[in-house]
Amino acid sequence: MPDLGPEESESSASEPDATSGGFSPLDALGALVDGLSSLAATSCQKVSQELKNAEAIGTMTVRMGGAVAKRQLFEFLGLTKTPQTAPTPSASSSTVKERSDPEAAAAIDAVIPGYDDLSASQVIRLLDELEPDGLDAVDAHETAHRGRRTILNKVHQLHLGSDGG
Repeated sequence: MPDLGPEESESSASEPDATSGGFSPLDALGALVDGLSSLAATSCQKVSQELKNAEAIGTMTVRMGGAVAKRQLFEFLGLTKTPQTAPTPSASSSTVKERSDPEAAAAIDAVIPGYDDLSASQVIRLLDELEPDGLDAVDAHETAHRGRRTILNKVHQLHLGSDGG
């Protein structure tokens, strides 16, 4: 057999083996894939956090912008009814008076049974089902008695929707 000494030494010099501390092409590719996987995972986490932040900012912007737009629309349309910012002491005393006034309780109970015992969130869920006359009754009752802003705002919103459409 012929001696292949110089050829063997050339091929072994161009491809380092694991025992000499070098990387084979497969080792390099594996390291590259691991690095890319780690980078992708980190990027996904950052994108996810940015999306959560953007959603929170968007929600806040819509809420605040909606309130400003609604106020400006009411001013532009010349609507004088604006919801109270907080119940006044007279509103609290009228609530006690209202409960002792069976006629006032009966009038609103004809529109929404048990109205005075319902929370604002419970009343809000029922408002979509009312005709404009029922909305007027709720508006008048709430304005005269407890002045809950959430209910008054929803009534005004539904009035705008029924007038515009």
